[in-house]
Amino acid sequence: LRNGAYRNGGTPSSPRGSIGGAAAAAEYPPENITIQNLIRTQIEYYFSDYNLKRDKRLLDQLCSDRIGFLKIDSVMNLTRVRQLSSHRNQVINSLKSSKFLTLTSDNEWVGRLGFERPQEKQFPFRRTVFVFGLPMACDEKYVTEMLSPFGKLSKVLFDHGPDTLDRLVAQKMFEETRVYKYRDLSSKISYQYQQEIMVGGSSDFTCRKCNKVKPCDEGFYESNSYELLVCLQCAAAAAETIAEKCKNTACNPRMIELMCGKSPRDTAKTKTALAVFTSQRQASKCVYVRSRIAFDGTFCTHYHHYSKLKKDIA
Repeated sequence: LRNGAYRNGGTPSSPRGSIGGAAAAAEYPPENITIQNLIRTQIEYYFSDYNLKRDKRLLDQLCSDRIGFLKIDSVMNLTRVRQLSSHRNQVINSLKSSKFLTLTSDNEWVGRLGFERPQEKQFPFRRTVFVFGLPMACDEKYVTEMLSPFGKLSKVLFDHGPDTLDRLVAQKMFEETRVYKYRDLSSKISYQYQQEIMVGGSSDFTCRKCNKVKPCDEGFYESNSYELLVCLQCAAAAAETIAEKCKNTACNPRMIELMCGKSPRDTAKTKTALAVFTSQRQASKCVYVRSRIAFDGTFCTHYHHYSKLKKDIA
């Protein structure tokens, strides 16, 4: 290159070490082929074991009407597919070249031949919570109903007795200051936990703290006459403040009991359980509330926190 002009008739010479000269560069595929490849790859990802272990709703669909298969219309409603194409024929043509998925002869269904439901981990990391402080006589129904404000459980497994690491983890957790009841520090009003379908003829209530409208069946804390209702999230935030105040001001045991309440039973004579929610969001909502304020003396924590303590104790 000299004075801004290219050699050989004004065309740039090939960079040293690159493929050029007589060897023609590979032609880039046209736009429609590129889009078809994206559509096919995205749908193959949706049907993969990797994704299905995380997408319970889609997995349930694949295990219902026609095992391993999904209607094309349902495929087109999947978020990422919908972003790529709204044309049915384009989606069908994209799938014809798939090595992993099979179209039915009428082009109405697509799926995996010989599909088997992928095996989930027994306790998925992000969907599992450790429940401690449970009454010895409680059963799976008790745990399911207790955690129902946060979502649906797919599994509950109790510990195997008093000489287990899980019980030691629970005792370690109880060494921290724990809030067993919600008591407003400014008004000195004590609240009770309730979970009802309706209050005052309405299925919703307005939290006096955050002023948000919440469903009654998600649970709430109320004063004796139901005049003041507080949502679980606000009660949990208040409980966290109370616990921190007890830690930072070196309160005596009597003052701690007055501010935080006390366990309805001997914590050394309680049992634990691992509870698996159907989604990570449900598990997170549960831990936010029940790690800060108890339900009948029972608390929850994240599975990773439980695993760390278990490893430290072992």
